[in-house]
Amino acid sequence: MRPPSPSPARSELIPRLRTARAVLFDVDVVIANLAPLRAAAWKRAFDAFFKEFAPPAPARIVPFDPGTDFPRHFDGLPPFDSAARYLRSRGIDLPVGDPAAPPGWGSLHAITARADRALSDYVRHYGATTRPGIIRLLRALRAEGIPVAAVSAGPHALALLKKARVADLFTAVVSGGPRHETAARPRAPRAAAARLLDVLPAHAAAVERSLPGIRTARQGRFGLVVAVDDTVTLRHRPNLCRVGADLVIHATDELFLHPVPAPAPDAGPGPLPSPASGRVPVPGSRPVPVTDARPPVPATANGRRIA
Repeated sequence: MRPPSPSPARSELIPRLRTARAVLFDVDVVIANLAPLRAAAWKRAFDAFFKEFAPPAPARIVPFDPGTDFPRHFDGLPPFDSAARYLRSRGIDLPVGDPAAPPGWGSLHAITARADRALSDYVRHYGATTRPGIIRLLRALRAEGIPVAAVSAGPHALALLKKARVADLFTAVVSGGPRHETAARPRAPRAAAARLLDVLPAHAAAVERSLPGIRTARQGRFGLVVAVDDTVTLRHRPNLCRVGADLVIHATDELFLHPVPAPAPDAGPGPLPSPASGRVPVPGSRPVPVTDARPPVPATANGRRIA
């Protein structure tokens, strides 16, 4: 009698990924494309800040440019540290202030709170676009019985995933700590996720897109660091490998042995208005509705499980 053939799910994933005991995904740039919302939130905060603030060197003050300033100072970094870095580039040194400061302009904490509030508004009203390839990959990992976690250095991960209706695909969702965390702490959500999944980082894989995220995963000693390069020619591969990527892919379908058919496109909501009107466009795919017959798995925020 011939042994039963493996199920399609067990033959889809590449061997390197199937050996992982858990897989962690960055929420902001891998699972979802949160960058446009974050960039718009910071632009809203800094545009208002420069109207209220008299800089010591007015010639150095140019409006916040989401296309250049966000990748240079904010992408993949904690909000508080990013704000300090950006303002220093404009010759401005604000006091640190009180971590519990309300949104305002008098300190780094206050302006970060202002951007956090704007981002919360955008996430609540618009959600964020998820990547269909990631959803297919998550389903394949679940079919393999491999636990998956969503991690973020910011506090909005769970709300974003619920808005996109994909939170039930994750064994754990771990958000970063308070907004005043510095760059010395970005690996904390990843370490917390590994502990919640009861796996050593050396036995887990981390899927990242930003250079800081890849560097942090390597410093955290994850066994496999997968970098997603959105360019067709993989022109970022040298830099991604230099900071610690073991594997660089153009799209998540490359993590399958065979092509995986994409689901039928969802009608979804219409396009969002442009940021010139104070509202945010979200390029890419529309939010992907996810249905699953299995009950939702527990999620966590700030390292705590949420029923």
